[in-house]
Amino acid sequence: MSSASLSRRSLMKAATLAGGMAAFGLPQALWPATAEAYTVPSKMDWWYQARFGMFIHFGSYSYLGHGEWAFHSENWSKADYQTQVSAPFNPTSFNAATIAEMAKNAGMKYLVITAKHHEGYAMWNSDVASFTDTTGTKEYNLRDYSGHQADLLAQLKTECESRGVKFGLYYSILDWNHPSQTINRSATFSTMSSQSARTAYIADMKAQLRELLDRYDPAVLWFDGDWCGNPSTPRSTTGGSSRTARTCTTG
Repeated sequence: MSSASLSRRSLMKAATLAGGMAAFGLPQALWPATAEAYTVPSKMDWWYQARFGMFIHFGSYSYLGHGEWAFHSENWSKADYQTQVSAPFNPTSFNAATIAEMAKNAGMKYLVITAKHHEGYAMWNSDVASFTDTTGTKEYNLRDYSGHQADLLAQLKTECESRGVKFGLYYSILDWNHPSQTINRSATFSTMSSQSARTAYIADMKAQLRELLDRYDPAVLWFDGDWCGNPSTPRSTTGGSSRTARTCTTG
């Protein structure tokens, strides 16, 4: 990988391996030759000023308690993961008020929670038909697949905003459980079955994003999972619903 194509993730890794962090978290060898001023767009001003917030990883992988990469690192098949991890996931102890109060008391200005991580499990009752389990009979989300009726994202949004904490959502472009994709554990993490499947997936992905925007009106949409470098991996979030978000960022 050339230095020009280094992602933030790669830079952080390089900095750690270099034996220490310098200014802005990067070793001196990776500093730009000259300081560059930049202008903060008006819609990003609140984000620039907020600085301190909470980021929550929460999905069906929480049932295992092994982290959000369990599907990848523990070599799960789609079917087994869905029936043994996602199906029994039942977050009855989720307390939106406690979480929001903790953020406020810590001085945090925003909170971002995972609406869908790489595992492909939606934490809202998505109606986009292609996001199903391996049998094709159930939509792969908190309500339809796991049977949990409460809208956790709506609860958390309400509790955050009542305390003056801005509410944001994370969305993974990569989707290990979607019928269009197969996990590639050796390199790129996701391989599309075909270019037509990729095109269809991107359209459905944007449909899910429209759902999130319409239902929750997040202050920020945090995208992730487009860093694989695989030409057949869905990378496009330009156009369509993503441009209607108040703020977009990538992780």
